[in-house]
This record gives sequence, structure tokens and C-alpha cells, in this order.
Amino acid sequence: MRALTAAKILVVDSDPDILRVVRFYLSKDGFMLVPASSNKEALEILQTEKEPVELILCDTSSKSDGVNFVNSVHNVQTYRHVPIVIMSTLREAAIKVDLLRAGAVDYIDKPFNFEELKARITNHIAGYRRQLGIAPEGKLIRSPIGEEQWDIFISHAYEDKEAIARPLAEGLRQKQLKIWFDEFTLKLGDSLRRSIDYGLKKSRYGVVVISPNFLKKEWPQRELNGLFAKEAPVSNHILPVWHNVTANEIREYSPILADRVAVSTDRGIATVISEIIRAVT
Repeated sequence: MRALTAAKILVVDSDPDILRVVRFYLSKDGFMLVPASSNKEALEILQTEKEPVELILCDTSSKSDGVNFVNSVHNVQTYRHVPIVIMSTLREAAIKVDLLRAGAVDYIDKPFNFEELKARITNHIAGYRRQLGIAPEGKLIRSPIGEEQWDIFISHAYEDKEAIARPLAEGLRQKQLKIWFDEFTLKLGDSLRRSIDYGLKKSRYGVVVISPNFLKKEWPQRELNGLFAKEAPVSNHILPVWHNVTANEIREYSPILADRVAVSTDRGIATVISEIIRAVT
């Protein structure tokens, strides 16, 4: 029997970006992920998989879809007792109760914390194995206590916050990425300089919204300098997003930055988000 952290999990979500991010994070810990983009595809996979899955992580956009899916899974003899964890943006307590009564073992709100998710699914898999009379192997995942880390630090000029930076940060957070963004992260009384330095240090990537406003501001340029310093000698830490700016303008500002592959907001915020997710997962 595989260790708990090598368990096979079916992940169901219609959003390919979220499937990609969930697969990235859980596979890092050894989980075997089987993706499905719909309930129908998930049920087909359950009928054809040679080795049964030990947990199903399923998104639902409505109570009826969720209840029907749980019932359909548990009607399959092999999966009568497989744990199903619902992940959803639905917040109503009554909906959560109905889904749990239908047979889901847990419900987690989107956006969720991955350490919490991993701890929950590991515990459910351990319980499922005990129910089957199998001694679970491996140790439960423990959430790290201490320093916080983000996937992405967003550097931008204040003038671009409403049009680009905030929608970008919110969109990436909805895709389950952990974002350092001043409105999300800073609290009353925090030292601005110290908090930004910490965010730069503890973020895997830096998204830089380069615009005419950015090129004129001193503070965003300091953040960019910090990102350049962090990524040496690796050259893939900075992810440029061009906003209302030309290649010539960027080249005049920084030939090195102009040489980076970038995505433009002219392609739409959804495309920008998808390209960033492709880069970081």
C-alpha cells in the first residue's frame, strides 16, 4: 500500500487553471492526481480506472449538481464509501449541510489554503483505509508553522491598481494561488517598507505590471530592483505584464527587461492570468 501522500486522487473542476494549480501543489507532495473537467468525465474515469482512487476532490457550482454527483459515485460498488471532498464558492450553510448529508465527507470554501487542504485530504484517506481494514502508511501532513510564503508578489504603480493590479490579484487568488498584494496583505500599523521587503523575499515569483505610470515612479522601480537581485543567477523569477506601454518604451527603460517574454493586457485579463499560471506551475 502506498504512503498516504502517494494516494491516488480524482480532482474534478471545470476550470483548467485551477486543475493545473491543484495538480501542481498536490503532486509536489507525492499525491497521484487524475484530473477531470466535468462530473460526467469523472464518472467515466471511475468506471475505467484499473487502480481505484482513494479520494475525490470535486468542485460544484450548485447544490443539485453536487448532490447528484455524490449519489452517482456512491452508486458505483467500488466507490460506495470513497471520501468525497467538495470545494466550492457556495457559502450558504444550508447548501453545505445538504451536500454533507448526501454523503460528502468534507466541504472546503474556495479560495482555500493548500496546507489545510492537504491536511484534510490526508486525514480522510487515512480514515478510508482504516474503514477498508488497511493500515495506513506514512505520516500525516502537518501545516508548517512560522514564516509565510507567497506564490506571487505583484509590483505595480498606484495609478494602475484599480484597472489592472486589483483584478489581476483577485483573479490569481481565485485560481488558488497565494498572492502578495498590498490590499490583501498589509494590516493597520504594518511597516510598509519592511512588509514589502518580506514579501519580495518570501514570494516565488514577481509579477511586474509595467506601464507608463510604473516607469515614472521610484517606489515600483525599487521593488523591481529587489526582484532582479533575488532572481540572480536564475532568470525566470520576474514575470512582466505590459500595460499601455510599447516595446520601445520598455527598451529605453531597461534593455534586460525588454528582452523578457511578457504578456500584454491588450489580450485581456483572463489571458494574462492563464499565462501567469502556466509560468508558475
